[in-house]
Amino acid sequence: MGRGEYLGELEIVVLSALLRIKKPPYGMEIYDEIVRVTRRELSAPSVYVTLKRLEDKGLLQSQLGEVRPEPGGRARRLYSITETGRVALDRSRQLFSEMFAGLPEKLV
Repeated sequence: MGRGEYLGELEIVVLSALLRIKKPPYGMEIYDEIVRVTRRELSAPSVYVTLKRLEDKGLLQSQLGEVRPEPGGRARRLYSITETGRVALDRSRQLFSEMFAGLPEKLV
């Protein structure tokens, strides 16, 4: 298993949140989904840094959406997972499944 072959924890969480949302989400929707599901706080900038890193790795792609109609409204960046991202997420999920198989339900 080489370095960089598997995703990091926040990369897994961000890609999973992205897949939970039925339409291409923008960054704050991904952040909100993570907080909603995990009930844990994290910094929004850490999500944006992770999104950029995942895009640089080719695991997701982004495009600008439509400009919001409010005064001074800007276009939001919308994200979608690539096939390479799906394979990487599946590979990481498989790794964790194999490692947790056979362990007791509660470790403490």
